[in-house]
Amino acid sequence: MIYIVVDTNFLNCSFKSGVDFTCFRFNRNFSDLLDLKEDPDCIDVCRVCLPEMVYQELVQHKNEAYKERLKKLEELSVQMGKFVSYKVEVPLDEYMILNKKMADQYVEERHILKIPFCRDHFNNMIQDAIHKLPPFEGVKGKSDKGFKDVVIWYSTIEYAQEHPGDYLFISNDNIFIDNKKMLSDIFAKETRCRIRFCKNVLEVQQKILKPKDSSLESVKITSSIKEWEFWTDQNVDLHVLWDYPYIEDNGIKSLQYINNDICDIYETILKEWKNWHYENTKNPEDICLEEGYSDELKYEILLNQDGLLCIRFNQYVYLGGPHGTPVWHIRLYDLNTGQKLKLRDVVSGTDEEIYELIEKRFKEEKEQHCDSDHRPFYFPEFTLEYYQNIEDFKFFVSSKGVYIYFDVYEAGPYSEGFINFIISDKWRNSAEILNSENQNLGVKSSEF
Repeated sequence: MIYIVVDTNFLNCSFKSGVDFTCFRFNRNFSDLLDLKEDPDCIDVCRVCLPEMVYQELVQHKNEAYKERLKKLEELSVQMGKFVSYKVEVPLDEYMILNKKMADQYVEERHILKIPFCRDHFNNMIQDAIHKLPPFEGVKGKSDKGFKDVVIWYSTIEYAQEHPGDYLFISNDNIFIDNKKMLSDIFAKETRCRIRFCKNVLEVQQKILKPKDSSLESVKITSSIKEWEFWTDQNVDLHVLWDYPYIEDNGIKSLQYINNDICDIYETILKEWKNWHYENTKNPEDICLEEGYSDELKYEILLNQDGLLCIRFNQYVYLGGPHGTPVWHIRLYDLNTGQKLKLRDVVSGTDEEIYELIEKRFKEEKEQHCDSDHRPFYFPEFTLEYYQNIEDFKFFVSSKGVYIYFDVYEAGPYSEGFINFIISDKWRNSAEILNSENQNLGVKSSEF
């Protein structure tokens, strides 16, 4: 069974205008999620779950909105004086009872599971608060804010302990998204179940729906240039530019998944830019940049054939000093499923065989470039001892083959830039990857 758990921010409704207080419903996101539950691939295998904390918080949001409308109505009446008279048929205390009944009926009619409040993790919550661990605001914020998130989290853990299955947690809250590796490990240890974190319905679709039969070999990509300037005291202290790739999807889900992931990459980096600007504004004495700070994000298509798309996103980060530092963000996608692929997906062999191949090619490469007269020059002390398995290696695929690469400063001096070497001039195409997954996992290309 796949349990889809929703966070409050995924269901929040806007009460600024057009809200109907005579009924209860969640937002369009939730309607899309319920529609997904009725998909032939999901019937009888997916359940939508609503933590009690989320449910009560959303009910309270509507109560507060009703209260605010009554307040504005009273203010308007005072302003209009004798020209306006009104009568409230349902005062706030009665509406709160009525709203709760409407909410209960809404949840019951749509067969939504409710996850009760956690009962047995109070001590864990106390310790997490003391040590400021996620999903409290956590390591970066060093704060114990976020009590409601913690209640939602431990309630989900307790529910999973009694209801084994695969869990998808939908949230726009960065405390979950940014710490998903840590939280996933905790969840697996506590429940012996797997949990995956999603930002929207599209990501949920990608994880649970079987890919439709298609035979895409390549895609058409268009570009969009965007530019921002962030000002402080009439000076531009942050200037950024991005070149954004958009895949013409023609309604094909797998390509929509890829566009969604690309959007996440750019939005994450834009958030980093904004955070930098905020910190610079808050602590200008910590940043000494006479001409401000500049950054850019561009992309390069390394492969667009055989049902595979490899994109290299090039960022140039400058934080002071004699020069900036180039950064690569590389994605390899399967055009027919929308999945992000790993090294083992495109290179034949077991993990052990692939690791041995990398070791062999690295040894040959380093012996060939053992002095400064041969480029690229590797640090003499650089070895692969910190790479415990093939998932630790960064890679890309081009028309020439599959490459392992090292970041600037990682394997050689700055002057060498990114160092890479080829490990195979062949790669598995989309159809071969899909067939291999079906044989190895015994499933129809679902992540679960």
